[in-house]
Amino acid sequence: MLRVSNIGVIDPAGGRRVDSVVDVPEGFGEWVFMLFTTGFRILTPTGLVDEGPGGIVINSPSFPQWHRGAGGPFHNYWVHFGGARVAALLERYGVEPDVVLRLASPFRCLPTLVSMQREFNFREPFWEEALEDLILSLLREVARQLELGGRAELGEHDRFRLDAFTDLRVLVWNRVDHAWTVAELAREMGLSESRTSHLYRRYFGVSPIDDLIAARLERAKALLVAEPVPVSHVAERCGFSSVYYFSRLFRRRVGMTPTEYRSGARRGDRDSRIVQVADGSSIARRAGRVQDRPG
Repeated sequence: MLRVSNIGVIDPAGGRRVDSVVDVPEGFGEWVFMLFTTGFRILTPTGLVDEGPGGIVINSPSFPQWHRGAGGPFHNYWVHFGGARVAALLERYGVEPDVVLRLASPFRCLPTLVSMQREFNFREPFWEEALEDLILSLLREVARQLELGGRAELGEHDRFRLDAFTDLRVLVWNRVDHAWTVAELAREMGLSESRTSHLYRRYFGVSPIDDLIAARLERAKALLVAEPVPVSHVAERCGFSSVYYFSRLFRRRVGMTPTEYRSGARRGDRDSRIVQVADGSSIARRAGRVQDRPG
């Protein structure tokens, strides 16, 4: 059986310094899946490499963990998981561990990661089986994109355009309080609104507006758990002009009200099993550490 032992997100909005470093020399003792939404520098078998947003890394249990932002704070989603089948599954899928994997649409993994976080946090009936299904789905999505050729399948112009759209998406996700419109995104890309929407959906599997809503709700979840501020303040900081609209949308998309989500997460925290990370510090629970290097 595959098992997930920890899951979370390192978010620069949570206060990480530009020069923060994750440094775990002996590895975490379990597999670690990471999806970076910002540029980053990371240790690989060939040494340190700099990569842009969208890089995926699956570190093996004993591989030394070392990564930081590249020119700014880093943001990534991470999952700690294990099981006797993992190595065999990765070999079967043709997924190489400990290297940076470049996919044509890496952010298609986000819905699965969000579903995993919810299952892990709230532990409803059969949550362990649900998490096993989701980690398998996550690994299959990576393998499928690698098998189909990933970025290598794209022409040079298309790869350049994908990079530009990825940068745009990271900008949107890091500034969810901004009143983004498709017209503004189109101006950023120098394209028409219809062309921008078409390419955005092609690259990421979601429309720009739906993606913005998802980003705002993810930021709201983190704030609800990390900060004891009124729901109205959370709504405002996540770009919602109306707390009533925010609450209705949150309930429709998440399945509970913001207050219920906050209460459920706190119950999990008291049980010492929930991880809703704003600063990344909880990942240093083993031999390694997350450091703030002197500026």
